[in-house]
Amino acid sequence: GLVALHSLARQGGQSYLVFEFVGGPSLTALLARSGTLGLDQALRVLASVAEGLEAAHAGGLAHGDVRPADILVPPNGTAKLKGLGFASLARGTLARVSRLEVPGRFDYMAPEREIGAPDAASDTYALAACFFHMLTGKPPFSGPEALADKRAGRFAPPRSLAPALPAGMDLFFKSALAADPAARFASPRALASAAGALR
Repeated sequence: GLVALHSLARQGGQSYLVFEFVGGPSLTALLARSGTLGLDQALRVLASVAEGLEAAHAGGLAHGDVRPADILVPPNGTAKLKGLGFASLARGTLARVSRLEVPGRFDYMAPEREIGAPDAASDTYALAACFFHMLTGKPPFSGPEALADKRAGRFAPPRSLAPALPAGMDLFFKSALAADPAARFASPRALASAAGALR
């Protein structure tokens, strides 16, 4: 799902956005406490966010910054992705984000985002990187060699970090995190469906 943007208001010379309230921690906070998520919970989060992104993409919007800090996970509800309101206001024209502006943000971005605008393919890649983090406790790419590793499709096989994962998970991520957008899953829904089939 997506966190709904209810309104854009102005009061006392200040403009502000009014969003839906979602009770629950961010995925970042959840992973800081637990390290990883169980496969079933990770798949539920993946499916929920994938459906939200599908709706955004159908409306011609790319999120451009899918990462654990923007995924809210209520204790007994549907995970929701925040931040799309800003994309909506800009009609999908998001500014390029430097890896230095927000620590860790670059860890989830598709390699083509270094030189181009966000699109459905880069959102799907970022969601896959978040799913990798949920399952293994770390993002697939980080540190000074992250961009070179992304361009080469070079990352630790997830089952080397979490041996209890299903046997097909390494191959799944080779597609999901491919450097070439054409080699990836075609949509967030296709990504979530393929992951669910491995359970």
